Amino acid sequence: MIKEEPQNKFTKIEISLYVISALYFTLHFPLLKAMIMLVFSIFFARATIWDYKHQVIPLHLVIGIFFTALLFTNKEIKEAITDGLIFIGACFILNQLTELYQDLMNYEESNTLIGEGDIPIIGAIGIILEVKVAISCIVTAIIIMIILNFFYKKKELAFLPFLAPSFIFYLIFKKEFVFLFI
Repeated sequence: MIKEEPQNKFTKIEISLYVISALYFTLHFPLLKAMIMLVFSIFFARATIWDYKHQVIPLHLVIGIFFTALLFTNKEIKEAITDGLIFIGACFILNQLTELYQDLMNYEESNTLIGEGDIPIIGAIGIILEVKVAISCIVTAIIIMIILNFFYKKKELAFLPFLAPSFIFYLIFKKEFVFLFI
């Protein structure tokens, strides 16, 4: 539970990033898609900041990300929902297997690989991107997270701050980092 009162104020850096995002989206997408992607970006940025600071993502941001992803995708709605649910299900199963392993090994504390708030956001990325690209973004985030955890040795790391850069990298450059050489 979050003990401190959340700050709903936007920082100057956030506002300037939103303005830059708006300019980028209006140059690269039709106006309606650009507006939807801007709203998605605001939700995504706020969720990333919350996850970094509190390791919790508010439900209203998770729901906003998921539904704006449905509006933004170029896929048929049935395919988009199916892809999103596949990613959500895969993450859920992965977390359950991790907890089962930790229980079998009698670990004192049980930690999941991906937090419960991250799972629907990964589903939203699965809705927007093709399966190979979404997997690439997730694997890239996990690799970066493992490397940084090796140096900093923190017990828990927020996942979304690592997922956001790999997702943004793909949106801007249209290159999958992990599968770049395949």
